[in-house]
Amino acid sequence: MLYLAARFRWLFGTAAVAALAHDVVILVGVFAWLGKPVDGVFLAALLTVIGYSVNDSVVVFDRVRELARRDRGAPLADVTDRAILQTLPRTVNTGMGAVLILASLAVLGGDSLTDFALALLIGLAVGTYSSVFTASPIAVELDRLRRARRGAGPRRGARLRGPDRRRKGTGTGGSTGTAPGTGAAPGRDAAGGSRERTGDARVSGH
Repeated sequence: MLYLAARFRWLFGTAAVAALAHDVVILVGVFAWLGKPVDGVFLAALLTVIGYSVNDSVVVFDRVRELARRDRGAPLADVTDRAILQTLPRTVNTGMGAVLILASLAVLGGDSLTDFALALLIGLAVGTYSSVFTASPIAVELDRLRRARRGAGPRRGARLRGPDRRRKGTGTGGSTGTAPGTGAAPGRDAAGGSRERTGDARVSGH
């Protein structure tokens, strides 16, 4: 997970580890259902499946990163769809070649290699579809949740700031006490009028 997070993003690392856990659980469950022994051969096959699954996820996510750099404004879901379509022929061809070899080992290898080849065949099938149908959808969903959390903060703040601005504007108009259309305070107008009347009275007295 640290390697994938360092090479790509934590989002892709989390998705790849989730797909990896999915592959391991299915492989262990199938062997438990078949009653096969869990020994050193099985552990070797399990580690091989883990490496194969991580490699498939890295191939898909590397193409996602390449396409995202070309088209920075595209949604991650669309970029992931294109990446899967572009890497699917490579994944199928690699898987078919490995299936032929493992099937030969399972049939001609004898008892010592049958369980090993069977575990690899199961892990190969599970790892191939998990990189497409497990890791990629998890990455898209995590990206959607991350964007939703980022978008919720500014919208909530804007709703809180709106009434404050209206209160501020109302308080400013009421505190000045200016008369409409004059731009001067009523108190000042009254004082000015009284001074003019006093001055006229003095002039008439003289």
